[in-house]
Amino acid sequence: MSILEPALAQKFIEKTAKNLEFNINIMNDQGIIIASKDASRIGDFHEVASSMLNGTLDTGVVDENQKYLGTKPGVNMFIDYKHKHVGVICVTGNPENVKAFAGLVKTSMEAMLEYELQMEGERRRKNKAEQFLYYLLFNETVDLAVAGKMAEGLELKRDILRVCLLIKYDAQYQPRKIIEALTKAEGHSYQDIITVARNDDIILFKSLSSDLTESIQGYKELLDAYIQSFVKRLPEGYQEDKICFFVGSLQMDINHFKESFIHA
Repeated sequence: MSILEPALAQKFIEKTAKNLEFNINIMNDQGIIIASKDASRIGDFHEVASSMLNGTLDTGVVDENQKYLGTKPGVNMFIDYKHKHVGVICVTGNPENVKAFAGLVKTSMEAMLEYELQMEGERRRKNKAEQFLYYLLFNETVDLAVAGKMAEGLELKRDILRVCLLIKYDAQYQPRKIIEALTKAEGHSYQDIITVARNDDIILFKSLSSDLTESIQGYKELLDAYIQSFVKRLPEGYQEDKICFFVGSLQMDINHFKESFIHA
């Protein structure tokens, strides 16, 4: 599947290029136009983009006297993601007039692509985390092989201690904003697992150190520092005394996460 999707490319056109005097085309990794200010060109083959991507053309500058299939004069530049060419963006016009502008458009497109893919990755992980915790905590019977596969999908390290933090808060507060403060707090880790229960309680399995002795001896201080950092990042109007943390038992094995939740 192509990293550069038509919906994202067209979103860029609509948000960034609609008020510009030059036409902009975006081609995928096959050299097909997937987004354009000129809707009639969407779906057309773009020879220059295709040739750039397969390495048979080393420049994307097209002059008036050059003829390529599905291509007009202008400047074509690679769209890169993680050091890989994933498409081409073209600004149509006299190359001398649009060259500098094309560089800005390329940079903007790459920044938007990176941001959108990062957000999509976070959304997918959030959904996986929710499914994982609901499966472990609320199913009457748990298949440990299934739970293990779900943990792998979240890239969870299995050799570190975690503790369940059950967070209750004022009914007027939005769980999304509380979670945002939790994830911005010092001490938050990619290994933390968080979701919102059906009763709106927030369930956070906080990861601790992989050093068992260190975790067992120092987890209270670690959690206290984390919560204090969280409090500092609460939005205006959210009061510390209207948010309560209930702490469960330390667990390493995902098979015992439910015990930590019950103890909280």
